[in-house]
Amino acid sequence: MQQVNIVSYPVEILTGHYQISGVMEVRGSPAVYVNDASFNTFSIHEATITPLAPGSPVGQVKTPLLYLPKAEPQVILIGNFEPKDAQLLTTIIRAVCFTDTYVVRAAFHVGPETKAIDILDLTGPFLPTTAAEIFALRPLAADLGGEADLLYIHKDHVRTFYAE
Repeated sequence: MQQVNIVSYPVEILTGHYQISGVMEVRGSPAVYVNDASFNTFSIHEATITPLAPGSPVGQVKTPLLYLPKAEPQVILIGNFEPKDAQLLTTIIRAVCFTDTYVVRAAFHVGPETKAIDILDLTGPFLPTTAAEIFALRPLAADLGGEADLLYIHKDHVRTFYAE
């Protein structure tokens, strides 16, 4: 009998209302796991959830296990997971995309015939990007923003985008 290999990765997940950090246990590659259609919820272990609304009456909450509907994340950063391990397509389209809460400037990895207008037609809900910069669009209670070698953007949260 073959043993299932489960690996733990530190994650930072940004929704429109929360910053969530913790550990995600993944079977196989995180690149496949985030887009696996066989489940609708992420399990985040050792989770910290921070409301992003300034002046929120609820502060930071820590819990041993947090369940997050897969449709909620706008951006996912997976620690200890390098672009070279992410099974990325080789053609790059540099683009800037806007969600309700964030602006992400990054290299989107697409097939050779893909045009910028077709970025959101790629398979799976989460689009892999590299050489990414992320900025908050409005004042948030947490100091968010910066650069990442690899991050995933949920295409259902992209409100508009343009190629550079």
